[in-house]
Amino acid sequence: MLDKLRRCLDWTQRIVALIDLVKLLFALGLGATVRTMLATRIPSVWLTPIWLLSSGVILWLLTRFVGAKPKRSDRSDLDCATKPDELCEALKRIANTDAEKISERVQEISQRIEFHFVPGSEPSVDVITELWNSCVFDLVNFGEISGHVTYGGRQLAADPRIIDSVEPVLLSLRHGGHVTLVVRQYLSAEMADMMEANRNRQVTIDFGNVAVLFQSAPLAGFSKQSFRWFGPRFAIEDTRRVF
Repeated sequence: MLDKLRRCLDWTQRIVALIDLVKLLFALGLGATVRTMLATRIPSVWLTPIWLLSSGVILWLLTRFVGAKPKRSDRSDLDCATKPDELCEALKRIANTDAEKISERVQEISQRIEFHFVPGSEPSVDVITELWNSCVFDLVNFGEISGHVTYGGRQLAADPRIIDSVEPVLLSLRHGGHVTLVVRQYLSAEMADMMEANRNRQVTIDFGNVAVLFQSAPLAGFSKQSFRWFGPRFAIEDTRRVF
């Protein structure tokens, strides 16, 4: 039931956005018609301002009168104020369920692992994960990452890092949206050589203790929610080598 309501709300938002777009295009089209009618009567320098102004007026009229809700009587307002808001209660139930199962609501939709080992550059292993957020909470990460990577049970010296296109790191995982999470483990040249030499020996590279924290923005009536991504376990032969 909750999943059906969530899908219904998503489709409602899309339909409203489509109606707004149709209104905008209709207003621009009528404004262009007004401009064409006046083209032979006024200087050309005024055509564009008149087109924009008339389009704006038409859009306002469409927004004001098309689809406007009839005004309720005072008695109706009083009845609505005293009755429980079923939609509001349903949304609260969705939010409560999402808060309890947030680890299920944020899903990995794809993942690949790259072994960067190019002569003359610093070698690394990148875990690249696409996350999708189906919960009602907007989540964000400001570069928080913890834990260490091990190779063959041995902890690597460098700490793993989140790689982003901008600094400082800011990863936004909004409701219904997705984000690409890149966790990089830098390697010494000796360690990279060892990993390559042990290819096809199934020596485990373990990111399982590496956690990336996403936290929710404040939402009235709910405590702050958090989601932690944990890394995978794999061997160097499971990676794609990048030259």
